[in-house]
Amino acid sequence: MNIRQITRLSAAAILLSAGMVGAASAASVKVTITNNSAANGLYYTPFLNVFHDGSYRPFTKGETASAGLERLAEVGATDLETAAITDTTASTFVAGAQVFTLAEPTGVGDPAIGGPPVFDPGASNSFTFDLDPIENMYLTVLSMAIPSNDTFITTTLKLFDDAGQFIAQNINLDAGALYDAGTEVNQSFGQAFNPQDGNGPGFLGDDENGVVHKTTAGELATLFGQPIPPFTGGGPTTSTAVDLTNLVSIEVSEVPLPAGLPLLLAGLGAFGWMRRRQNASA
Repeated sequence: MNIRQITRLSAAAILLSAGMVGAASAASVKVTITNNSAANGLYYTPFLNVFHDGSYRPFTKGETASAGLERLAEVGATDLETAAITDTTASTFVAGAQVFTLAEPTGVGDPAIGGPPVFDPGASNSFTFDLDPIENMYLTVLSMAIPSNDTFITTTLKLFDDAGQFIAQNINLDAGALYDAGTEVNQSFGQAFNPQDGNGPGFLGDDENGVVHKTTAGELATLFGQPIPPFTGGGPTTSTAVDLTNLVSIEVSEVPLPAGLPLLLAGLGAFGWMRRRQNASA
């Protein structure tokens, strides 16, 4: 076998190995979240995004909500849930997890407590993360629905298959993705961002002492006809502004490598191999 044949076989092997490595290596993934309500529809607090290996469980239906989930479902804050996931000394620590809270880019937060902007009807925002196909195989998303006492929306997506290949997807969350944390009675008094609650968002509601469950039709009805965040113009929510089959959309897509980069890397590898062979035979 002459040097030209060896070079061709080596280059082909390098290209094949580069493809195999790429399939199992980290991927740069873009996540876009959109509130699909029309004006006078539902608002959402900043979305908590957790990339994990499948071991993260924010709640179990029929059981009491954790402190982190209660805080997220009642006031929209993600700090306690984030700490539960990332604190290495906590029993709820998830090794390898990546956590990111996505806020609306141009809106405003509640003036009573500050904080990041909520997602107004029609608002959208994106972020990009480098993910490991094993440690970050899944994405779990959570956010509080406004106006409510303890209603939140959530889903979990599988981002990589068992071979490490990224799975692009664009899904719409419907009413089946809405849950009640069972921590606060559903009433106007105590609803987050409701001006009737004179002590800020969600802190004056009556304790429900219940369990996490899918939102019922009766609980869903309490979301409408309520004052929406006063800093966005006020007025009540209306059921006609909310499409219960298309509440929130989540799109995940892979950010491609610059054109020609894989071939460049393979070519550099082949060049290095040839130099080493020449040096060895000299």
